[in-house]
Amino acid sequence: MATVRREVGSWAPTVAAVIVGLNLFDCVMTLLFLRLGHCTEANPLMAALLRQSAWLFAGVKVALVHAGLLLLLQLRHSRVARLGLGAGLVAYLSVAALHLSFALRELRFH
Repeated sequence: MATVRREVGSWAPTVAAVIVGLNLFDCVMTLLFLRLGHCTEANPLMAALLRQSAWLFAGVKVALVHAGLLLLLQLRHSRVARLGLGAGLVAYLSVAALHLSFALRELRFH
């Protein structure tokens, strides 16, 4: 039986694409909850950007995550970079779950 040997980190672009999607979801949900007055931005840097403009907040948020992902993808043969991608995926999945649970709770009480 032939075995297929995959390149180390071959899954990294797929994980990075999922993180991009989750980051966009986080951005939209954060802006929605902020606009509805259900939360405040906890990150002082992002809160300062948000006071200037929602578009600036969103642009910087997306750009920072993209920059980090590009770096991790370039270094995907490094174990540390692969761990970083995995940790980022877990973090954004957790954030998405929190957003969804909050949204469902809000819908149930209205």
